[in-house]
Amino acid sequence: MNKEEIIKKVKEEDIKTIRFVYVNANGLISNKSWNIKYFEDAVEEGVKIFPGNYFLAYSYGIPPNSRFEISSSDIYLKPDLNTFTVLPFSPRTARVMGYFYERDGRPWECDSRGILRKTIEKCNSNGFKIISAGELEFYLLRVENGVPKLMFEPEQSLPYTTYAHHVVEPLLQDFSSHLWKMGTHVTRIVREGGPSQYELNIKQKEGVSAADDIVSLREAIRSISFNHGLCATFMPRPFQEHLGNGMHIHQSLYDITTGKNAFIDPKDKRNYGLSETCYHYIGGILEHAKALTAICAPTINSYKRLVPGTVSVDAIAYGPENRGAAIRIPSERNEFGTESARIEFRIPDPAANPYLVLACLVACGLQGIDEKINPGDPMTNNKIVTGKKKQLLPRSLADAIDALRKDKLIRSAIGEQLFSEFIKLKEYEWDLYSANVTPWERRTYLEAF
Repeated sequence: MNKEEIIKKVKEEDIKTIRFVYVNANGLISNKSWNIKYFEDAVEEGVKIFPGNYFLAYSYGIPPNSRFEISSSDIYLKPDLNTFTVLPFSPRTARVMGYFYERDGRPWECDSRGILRKTIEKCNSNGFKIISAGELEFYLLRVENGVPKLMFEPEQSLPYTTYAHHVVEPLLQDFSSHLWKMGTHVTRIVREGGPSQYELNIKQKEGVSAADDIVSLREAIRSISFNHGLCATFMPRPFQEHLGNGMHIHQSLYDITTGKNAFIDPKDKRNYGLSETCYHYIGGILEHAKALTAICAPTINSYKRLVPGTVSVDAIAYGPENRGAAIRIPSERNEFGTESARIEFRIPDPAANPYLVLACLVACGLQGIDEKINPGDPMTNNKIVTGKKKQLLPRSLADAIDALRKDKLIRSAIGEQLFSEFIKLKEYEWDLYSANVTPWERRTYLEAF
């Protein structure tokens, strides 16, 4: 969409406000909203953002040792006009995403969307295009006296039942129809295993657009739920006694020259129908799985979802239909085309920055292809085929950050500046958490000592 087409659309829809949207390093969907009359100025000049806002530690501000002090120069968000969309859930409002630049016009080193674009370009230069899709889980909550509570108790709305859909059908239909209007195509809605928990699957797209769709989905579901008097949360594990929320990423590589799926080989000796290219891509991801976990499960709370012995992923392994493995090989293929093969990466949760997740996944997968990394034997029935003891994911954010700090490939893939600032951000979060005295500690220790 060019500027003239956007201006015409703005007049037709009587748009008054436009949001310039980005996702910061902590995975928070952020924006500056402008009066639409100044949109053309923003296209030419960009929207100024203080770089420290990109590394906010939630409500705690910027990490004390961040390089981005109050005197740091602004960065400029230049709109990507192809992302312009009218927001059907917010009256007379449109949204556009973009890329960050320095004042002198150089791409900003910490821009996660820009880093993904560069990684996709490298993938293309290697002869492949990457197709990705997300499926995200969330809880619907009602708010009573300012306190969010489960919309349904476990006995009121059983998982996977038709009734569980019927009672919120108008809301689910709004999710689907509004996202389709935004160009994000919902393929499935599932009433998940936790009480009031749902999952939306979105259609695969090429390159950066797949991450844009994940941002659109999160933004739309929270806003539409609010309009219905509800609260939607993508928090990784909002309730101790119930399942966590995942953000599973499905990926395929296609050969740019032939247009064929590079993950397919009907003669696969392992009988999964996958090519050596696919196995090497898996091998590259598993090689870096511990460090990837810091990017894909980036909060303290994330590790209360990745618990051994639950239905969530806990093992650094791959396997056919194995939901405990970091990478699942799905048996269903038709939804991604008649000649389709894909992997499902199950570590991420919705708190992660999707641009960083996809950029790191592709970088690790490409290294696997370049170096022909063997993923080893698959995991079936919770065991590696050879009987080896399975290797587990990090059990805390601190452990994952330790693994990330040592990972040279991810450091190179996302750049030194973002790499070091991300680690500072997460170390600050861990320090804040470690110093916090919880109700559990008081219940357990206060009278014991």
